[in-house]
Amino acid sequence: VCSRMEVPRLSAAAVHELARPHAQDGAKIFSLTGGNAFLVTEVLRSGQDCPATVRDALLQRAEALSGEAREVLNAASIFPRRVEDWLLAAVCPARDEAHVNECLLSGMLTADQGFLMFRHEIARQAIEGAIPDAARASLNKRALQALRRRTPAATARLVHHALAARDADAVCELAPKAAEEAARVGAHRQAAQHYADALSYAEHLPAERRADLYERSAFELQLIGRVGD
Repeated sequence: VCSRMEVPRLSAAAVHELARPHAQDGAKIFSLTGGNAFLVTEVLRSGQDCPATVRDALLQRAEALSGEAREVLNAASIFPRRVEDWLLAAVCPARDEAHVNECLLSGMLTADQGFLMFRHEIARQAIEGAIPDAARASLNKRALQALRRRTPAATARLVHHALAARDADAVCELAPKAAEEAARVGAHRQAAQHYADALSYAEHLPAERRADLYERSAFELQLIGRVGD
């Protein structure tokens, strides 16, 4: 005889309590898992953000989808947190309601007021990590183009997709703007990261432009105490 037991979602406080003996970051684990007891247990046991046991279980569930639904799932996975319906349609032209519903019924995705999202961040990362590099870059290039055509998207969001698309020109254009925006609101760590992103693609820029980026980067690094850098 087999019976099924529903394990309730763990609270953030419970995850903190479980993480303490392992000297792990309870807030990060809760963010990754959403309090799912199986996921929390496996992350704590392995000490990894996405342990092999979790990745294999998630990928096995994804493999049960039709090819078209898996394309929808892959496309959704390149967006941290959530993706708008219209944007997913732009990135995944083969998408239709039947394929989206298949992802929803599988439990991999959930829908809320015009957005689609993974139930757990750890699942999103597992699916995104399984996409071949060239295919992932292509999806992000489509996302970047769609966002630039349709909406005045947050610059930091554009930078995320430009980096993942390995679009050097877009990174060098957008990352310094995102850094300036972050610095204006006091987010100096984020600003420093954006300048680092720009400099990682800046080899083709004129020397004066590179020097300006290095100077701006140095100023932000000084503000966050990374004087050696």
